Amino acid sequence: MLNRLCGNSAIWPHGHVWVSLTGRMLLRDETAMNFWNRALGVRLGLVILAVLLTPMTLTGAIAQEDMYDEYLEIYRDDSAGDAEKFPRFLALAERGHPRSQYRVGYQYWWGFGVEESKSEARRWYIEAANNGFSTAANDLGKMYEEGDSVVKSSSEAFKWYMRAAELGHADAMSSVSGHYYRGDGVPKSMTSAAYWAKEARDAGDAVGGMMFTAIQKEFPDAVANMSRGTAYLGTPNTIAEPQAKAPQITAASEGFRAFENGNYAAARTILLPHANNGDGDAQNVLGIMYLDGLGVGANDTTAASWFRKAANSGNPAGLYHLGAMIYYQRTGGGVDPYGTAKSMLERAAQQGSDPARNLLATMEEEDRLRRIRDKQEYEDSLDDIDLNRCRNPRYVKVNGQEKIFCD
Repeated sequence: MLNRLCGNSAIWPHGHVWVSLTGRMLLRDETAMNFWNRALGVRLGLVILAVLLTPMTLTGAIAQEDMYDEYLEIYRDDSAGDAEKFPRFLALAERGHPRSQYRVGYQYWWGFGVEESKSEARRWYIEAANNGFSTAANDLGKMYEEGDSVVKSSSEAFKWYMRAAELGHADAMSSVSGHYYRGDGVPKSMTSAAYWAKEARDAGDAVGGMMFTAIQKEFPDAVANMSRGTAYLGTPNTIAEPQAKAPQITAASEGFRAFENGNYAAARTILLPHANNGDGDAQNVLGIMYLDGLGVGANDTTAASWFRKAANSGNPAGLYHLGAMIYYQRTGGGVDPYGTAKSMLERAAQQGSDPARNLLATMEEEDRLRRIRDKQEYEDSLDDIDLNRCRNPRYVKVNGQEKIFCD
């Protein structure tokens, strides 16, 4: 059940092609407009209350109300086509109206009334999302999850899904739950997967409801200890460490800057000689590029090679990335992969790596849940023994209770 729900987001209702996704969300938004029109008297009352309680914010509140009314007027103007409406929506967007910013992005995406431009669409979606429009944040998550006009990135997808979920977007809550369940772009956490599945269910998302029910059955202990988790604002790759601390200023700084700006070809050209000369930060960034195919062909073997070089020099990000790759079985870890991964993560954590600490906590949680599950399965199997077929039953005490073993 959970594999079907969490293993591949493409089968979720909000994982359809863009025309279905965006069209459905626009319809939902416009339906909401009718509610707000009916609630006009309440909104006016709130504005009057704001005059008395928060005079410093009154101008902004009235401006947003006015822009919303302008948006409705443009949207309902049946005499105007997309090309005529676009500059009017754009004027509102440039004044900071989130819904108009999303609408401008939508028209750029599809080329409705304006020349199609995915980059401009993405820019306006980011503006809208940063101004609190949840649908824009959810659509950005979908872009990065599917690699639609951007470099595919699970961690970037998670970041935007989390942003949308925090703004109350029910579909995004289900996506966040799925990412936590799979450990996709964020350290795996059943307790956080359960939390966000429940949030999605409570917000009316059917998929979230099914996910929460399935997690309840498979991981009841995780439900009993639900945890919200934290936004994982990582660099654009699957298991890369968030850049909370920029690399030290070195001769390779231009390469790091090029990488952060998405100029991956230039970043590789600049960083490669530094990496070959033992620069751990440069080796780590090259590993990230090969991990998710940023400007190069994705190659786990090459990524692990660069991370290993960085780890051998004691670089905490390299230690984290190599440990994570071993743990998630994306590269070999010798005769004891789990122990090797744990050792590297502990070394990274000792140097202040928060992602390493998070993954170690995830590993500990999974071990605990596995022990609980294995113990239950073990005890259930003892109860299923058929004494009639048992030639040599042995009676031993397990946790103070007598159990039967059958040879």
